[in-house]
Amino acid sequence: MPMVQLLADCFEEVLLVDNRHMPRRGVDLEGLMGDFEPDRVLFVNTVYQISGGAVKGF
Repeated sequence: MPMVQLLADCFEEVLLVDNRHMPRRGVDLEGLMGDFEPDRVLFVNTVYQISGGAVKGF
């Protein structure tokens, strides 16, 4: 993932989350943000994820 390498150079700490797996593991975004208390959040999605293809094909 080239994006992760770019972010790792720019920030002290980077948390990478695959949101496709969060519901199955009983994790929600609000709880995750409360645990880590980030000062910045970047959401990265592909067209495939936005179209629902990732959910249907999983």
